[in-house]
Amino acid sequence: MTDQDCERGRVTQRPPISYAQLQYAKWVTEPDTVKVRLPSGDLYVCELMHDASNAETFLKWFLTYLRVADMMKLREPLDVATKDFKKLQEDGKKLSKVPKKESPGEKVTRESDLSITKLQLVEATAVHATAIQAYYDLYRKLLAEDPLSQWDRIVKEVHESDPWTTLTGQKRAGPRMKTASSFEDCTTFHKRTVFTLDAAERQKNYMMGSLKKPHKMTIKSHISRCETMNGYISLLPTLRDSSLAVTSTEKGNVPFNSATLAGIVLATCHIDWRNLYELNHTTVPESTRSMLHDLENVEKIFVEKNNEKAKAKGAKAGTAPQKGLSVPRKKGKRGGESGGQPPKRARTAKHCKHCKAAGGPYQTHNTIDCRRFDKDGKELSKPWKPSDPAKKPWKKGGGDSGQMAYLTEKLEKLEKKLKKSKKAGKKRSRDSSSDSSDSE
Repeated sequence: MTDQDCERGRVTQRPPISYAQLQYAKWVTEPDTVKVRLPSGDLYVCELMHDASNAETFLKWFLTYLRVADMMKLREPLDVATKDFKKLQEDGKKLSKVPKKESPGEKVTRESDLSITKLQLVEATAVHATAIQAYYDLYRKLLAEDPLSQWDRIVKEVHESDPWTTLTGQKRAGPRMKTASSFEDCTTFHKRTVFTLDAAERQKNYMMGSLKKPHKMTIKSHISRCETMNGYISLLPTLRDSSLAVTSTEKGNVPFNSATLAGIVLATCHIDWRNLYELNHTTVPESTRSMLHDLENVEKIFVEKNNEKAKAKGAKAGTAPQKGLSVPRKKGKRGGESGGQPPKRARTAKHCKHCKAAGGPYQTHNTIDCRRFDKDGKELSKPWKPSDPAKKPWKKGGGDSGQMAYLTEKLEKLEKKLKKSKKAGKKRSRDSSSDSSDSE
């Protein structure tokens, strides 16, 4: 499958994930794998993300990472540690404030509670750091080659730079602590090494305006592919989280809802499919699952029509003459009617029975056209006689030798005549010279 099979016209602004990309090679080279031990004790084999991958492979790898993180149950410890850490931070801020008209006893109690809270906050910070570091370590463990180098660079810039830069390009003072928010920012920066800043917006525009259902793909596979592409949108970078965004810029990495996606799928089908579907429905489709059965019935109708056309075409091709066989000419119509030239007469051999009986040439004309005999066989002119060889001496002997002999004889006679004429000319010239001398 090519991009032209599933796109309307020419798409100048390519999306991050093309419809036909599922047919591309997943890996240029076979990736290495790594084993991850789950809390249950089982080993989960994951493919490493390295240089030889495409855009869709990256997102599939990212989904694998999220799946492994969920199986390792990393979210629950992080949520608990984050909740305790924030609570102790708030308690420490409250205890740090000196209330008005505080008695000495209350001050001692407050300072004691503050010191205990600070110790608990240190412990909570360590627990939180361990919980969030598990995400960083797992993400890094599934990378290799250039993606790994890019990740190390991003983590160093985010957490060791002072000031550090946000996704929108703002500068913040102080080193940044590792939190769930900072981890999401790091993964977004890492995605930007593969995708553009407006990848989510491009993907949505591509699905809404450039897709069409390929002829070779069933409607069930087509709906499944559209749902997969819709699921990728939430993983793509959006223009809202960049320095190009303005206050009114909306978040673009929000997938289509069920009704919108169903409308997009219906719009990608052929106009005849849409007309037949709308003929039996008074409302727009609610979801892709609800419209699947009806579109499959429409697909069966058009498959049967195409099969009938193919059979008719095959039958018509079967009646045509095979290659190499002679094709009879069509007979034209007589008179002035349209439809072609009149048929040619069949050629017949000429024969004259009277000339044949007399021994003359009888295949040059028919009996009715004979000029030597009339219809009764009576001769009209002198009888035909064979030519006298004496009158045509060049034909004597026949062949080239007879002609050469005749020409040689003629040349000899011509030479004798020339010699005689020369002698006569010399004699005349002597006579004329003697006459002129006598006169003197």
